[in-house]
Amino acid sequence: MRGMRGTVAVVLVLAFVASPGSSIGQQPDAKKLPADVQRGRYLVQIAGCNDCHTPEYTASNGNVDEKLWLTGDKLGWRGPWGTTYAANLRLVVQNFTEGAWVGRARSELRPPMPWFNLRQMTDRDLRAIYRYLKHLGPAGEAAPAYVPPDKEPPPPFVQFPAPPNDTASRSRKQIGRSHAQEAPDSIGGPSRTRTLDPLIKSQGLRSPQIFAMLRWST
Repeated sequence: MRGMRGTVAVVLVLAFVASPGSSIGQQPDAKKLPADVQRGRYLVQIAGCNDCHTPEYTASNGNVDEKLWLTGDKLGWRGPWGTTYAANLRLVVQNFTEGAWVGRARSELRPPMPWFNLRQMTDRDLRAIYRYLKHLGPAGEAAPAYVPPDKEPPPPFVQFPAPPNDTASRSRKQIGRSHAQEAPDSIGGPSRTRTLDPLIKSQGLRSPQIFAMLRWST
């Protein structure tokens, strides 16, 4: 009799584990992403693409649903070059072949896009980002159009500091070199961003925007 009770108990446990509502032994529904798409997702995160191209990403410390990633932003970045906006990459990529995407990534782009970093990526990395974007699919609306320097953009926008004159520029470059020795990464170091602290705090800026801002203003 004792043996029968043990058998019944085992059967009940197995039935519970196998039941659809059980969390024990339940397999995840999501399919594993292909390796190249996974790599693209990883690169998008570590390269800071979401910082500009995903709305509210920095303000929420990255807590944005992935379905909204890389859908662009309406925050303008205004400087001597005009006013630029972080593009909706999920729409942009629909108009590019993979080869054209790689070619575009090798081009010089308007600030504050850190195109000089993008150009350092390998073709494999750029193709992985392309494939991740294609995996996400189109979503959202196109970002606002570029505004020329002589036009006032609608708010909200970040006003970059104007380039200094030649004398001030040389002085600031010299200061920048000494600061770079203090902070080897030279991105977002306290000595180089002190004058930009109010802007950084108010807009939740992170390293790509700060670096581009410093690069333009020095």
